[in-house]
Amino acid sequence: MKKLVSILIVFVLFFNYSCSEKDEKKVDFELIPESTMSKILFDLHMNDGIINAFNNQDKSNIFLSKKHYEDKIYKKYGYTDTIFKMNIKYYTMNTKIKDIYSVVIDSMNIIKGKLEQKRQQKRHSKIRNDFDI
Repeated sequence: MKKLVSILIVFVLFFNYSCSEKDEKKVDFELIPESTMSKILFDLHMNDGIINAFNNQDKSNIFLSKKHYEDKIYKKYGYTDTIFKMNIKYYTMNTKIKDIYSVVIDSMNIIKGKLEQKRQQKRHSKIRNDFDI
């Protein structure tokens, strides 16, 4: 009987401890602010796209290392790969990753719009130049 009571007490203490940590949302690592996380993710995805586009042009000359550029981005914002990964897990578990990625997607759409404007301007100037004699 004493064993059962002891096990029950340990279980209750463990349960209380685990629940209290979730309520307080303690983190034992450096928490990256959401605004900075969105900037880091934006830079990571933009660099990933550039590396993939460049590397797909000439398979024999693949020299752009994704890891190299990721480390530069983390350093730019003052964080490490480990801290970044812990923050990704934290924001994913707290369902805030959707809000962060919403900002990333909005930023990418702004860049896409600017690039499209430049393409249109270039196309119009080429058309004008073709008709100039």
